[in-house]
Amino acid sequence: MIARIEEKFRRIITEKLQQFGGGEEYFSALDAELTKTNNFDIVSLLFEYPASNVVVSGRFGNFIARVHSLGGFRFDSLLVFNGGLRKGDAPILQHGYRLKMHSEPVAYTFFDDSFYMGRTALAIDKVLRSTYNGYIRNIRVAYDGSPEKRENVSSIFRYHN
Repeated sequence: MIARIEEKFRRIITEKLQQFGGGEEYFSALDAELTKTNNFDIVSLLFEYPASNVVVSGRFGNFIARVHSLGGFRFDSLLVFNGGLRKGDAPILQHGYRLKMHSEPVAYTFFDDSFYMGRTALAIDKVLRSTYNGYIRNIRVAYDGSPEKRENVSSIFRYHN
């Protein structure tokens, strides 16, 4: 079953690479594909392992928040930031589900559709550290296109092996 879902995702990746050849349009097209309800099975693979404190952003993050609000994914806390962070927009918390201030720093898992340079995660990590007494410990993405493998990033598909 998992192999079938991974193959489905590989077909989408191949199609979008042929269509766009990479770059911003490619990553936006992947994001659009992963937020379609008929691709929910791919996104579900990201949540095979539980995460209690979750942070997301953009269109993909709003999709995860909708699924969470319908009871599809369960988290102790969920922070949803705006999109456009990889383009330099300032991170703004749009929704905080069960957001509490803690005396000890809180480790979050950042979920996203794709990862390349890590700008989105870095921007959110800075805000978590400065405003919410938290930090990003792990990053889980559907597509990892970064040239070098990072220890705290896990993915369904990694472009560079």
